[in-house]
Amino acid sequence: MKILVVDDEFAVARLMGYILVNAGYSPEIALGGQEAVRRLKATPRDYILVISDLHMVSIGARKIASTIFEDPSLRGMPIIVVSGDRDLELIFKADERFNGYIAKPWQRQEVLELVRDVIGPPKESAVACFICGHPMVANDEEPVPERKQQLRRLTAHNVAMHPP
Repeated sequence: MKILVVDDEFAVARLMGYILVNAGYSPEIALGGQEAVRRLKATPRDYILVISDLHMVSIGARKIASTIFEDPSLRGMPIIVVSGDRDLELIFKADERFNGYIAKPWQRQEVLELVRDVIGPPKESAVACFICGHPMVANDEEPVPERKQQLRRLTAHNVAMHPP
């Protein structure tokens, strides 16, 4: 099961993805709300959590929450909201569809603690690039057996294929 990280700024989404994959979660990036809604509707069983920026150019976290709430195959999926709004706590309390919020600028530990509170510890190691889905394998058949080797391959792949 994957965590869908939604932001219209690639660098922010990528950083969140690195934090999650290094903690053992399987993140996937959606650049903006429209892409997130498309992915959620296409493969609802692939995701266990959505972490979304509150305000984006097209569709923000509120619209994503509405989509999840209205679609029976998505209903109940937790959503964590990320925003730089000063009144984020009031926004969170006013919209009961959100399961948590993270104020910008956020810290690694704060993100991981909230994710663990909402969905629990990681259940599986990521074995694919969270940006493009490229499998991280030792050869053409076997997944990388050790976590350190897997993270080294993931980092090398991301540097080569997805430069900042």
